[in-house]
Amino acid sequence: MSDVQMLGTFNGFVRQNTETPQVHGFSDEFYEKVEAGLTDFPTGVMPRLGYCSWKGSTIVHKPAKTLADVMQTVTQNDPRIGRALTCAIVAEESVTLHLRQWQTIPPSSEFRVFVKDGAVLGVSQYHWRESFSELLRNASGYADLLQTLLLQVLPVLHLDECVIDVCVNTEAAFVIEINPLIKQTDFCLFGRNGGDDFDGSMRLFDGRDVVSVRPYS
Repeated sequence: MSDVQMLGTFNGFVRQNTETPQVHGFSDEFYEKVEAGLTDFPTGVMPRLGYCSWKGSTIVHKPAKTLADVMQTVTQNDPRIGRALTCAIVAEESVTLHLRQWQTIPPSSEFRVFVKDGAVLGVSQYHWRESFSELLRNASGYADLLQTLLLQVLPVLHLDECVIDVCVNTEAAFVIEINPLIKQTDFCLFGRNGGDDFDGSMRLFDGRDVVSVRPYS
């Protein structure tokens, strides 16, 4: 638990919402396990907790290849990480730091899938403020690959309500991460009031308007 508390000392949300004992550094075991994980993925890793990742820091946009890189990321003052750490500290629960093999994902290839009770509420391009001509030209192809992936993923989901961030390229699709569907979720091209206009479609942005592709529900 001391490593969790140490991680929390770098986070403003944790400091404001918990009373944790004073700690003076990460354990040797923590550093040893991080370095062991790095040897498994020499091309680099993306650090994340089981709940979320450090998307608020700039270093997450490049692979962490050294212990110093990992520490630079995990000591960022990220608000989502702060909420996750606070919940763990208050409940006295353990936290797992995952080191995932780095994947270079073009912005045009990333989608967000909204799921409730095992059904797809809707799909949106993740970078919803941008328009990608390749998506608009081959929307049906991307939809087919995404559908193939969802047929494999939906039956084994461990959350009733969640968002699945996925990468879809010209040949295949894979899951990036799965997170709970909560009010703080970015609903991308769906209603800004908690996804109040889910219709089962896949939504793209053409630079001016939202384009809906065939439904998934």
